[in-house]
Amino acid sequence: MKGAQNISQITKAMELVAATKMRRSQEIALRSRPYAYAALDLLRTLATLEETDKTPPLLQKRLPARTAVVLVTSDKGLAGSFNSSVLRRFDQFAKKEGVTPQNQNYLFVAVGKKAHAHLEKQGFAVLESFVRAGDYTTPDQVSPIASVLERQYVAGAIDRAIVFSTHFRTALTQEVIEREILPIEPAALTDLINEIVPETGRFSELRIENSELSKEAPKSFLIEPTPERVLGAIASHLLHMQVYHLFMEANASEHAARRMAMKNASENATELVQTLTITYNKLRQAAITKEITEIVAGAEALKN
Repeated sequence: MKGAQNISQITKAMELVAATKMRRSQEIALRSRPYAYAALDLLRTLATLEETDKTPPLLQKRLPARTAVVLVTSDKGLAGSFNSSVLRRFDQFAKKEGVTPQNQNYLFVAVGKKAHAHLEKQGFAVLESFVRAGDYTTPDQVSPIASVLERQYVAGAIDRAIVFSTHFRTALTQEVIEREILPIEPAALTDLINEIVPETGRFSELRIENSELSKEAPKSFLIEPTPERVLGAIASHLLHMQVYHLFMEANASEHAARRMAMKNASENATELVQTLTITYNKLRQAAITKEITEIVAGAEALKN
């Protein structure tokens, strides 16, 4: 009983900590939305230029001969089905697409210890592995991951990049998603930025904000030194921004999943304490009844 009570106190504290971290992750992700919308607005205008040999490689579409697969999980456990759901979705993709360790058309990037361990267990060669430090992913931590994908795409080593991560819908609902982040498409980026705002609860009122952005008429810009160089720089920034937002969303989902896991653990511990208490009281009452019966029986024997 004492052990179950201690566990209940620990899990309740972890639940409160996870809830605080979840809100913090949301706030960090939402702060970058004004910049993201401004960059997307400019990209949409520049993307109306006809595709030529000078079009930046990140915006050029190619036949998907080679694919980079990025698995985004956590370094820690105690988060319910957060990691297993992502890995299960990847396994379904691998089975459907015929992805095997012998297939050279797929490169793998592991984010988080759980993803790295899963890929190694399946026999896949991991191109790069990244371990997230701390409770919140920073732009400096995301930059090497986005840079690897950018270099591979520009060099022609890959023709597309797919990310398996968790989408934060609400504090109670997180959904595993499969997103294609390369080549860069403005429409897909707009959807991503809009999805950062939860559907219900805190911050949901921001969904109305900037909803008419994609319907605005293209603006005219004076671009120096050349549209190609500016478009290439913006495309690189948007790739890093997209990866950063995906990771912040995964952060919020991880903390939300851990919060629910700890909440369930607290409830289970409370129920266990109640069950043990009832059992203990029954055994104690039975022992008392037995002692009373023996005393009464002894007293009756003395009378006789």
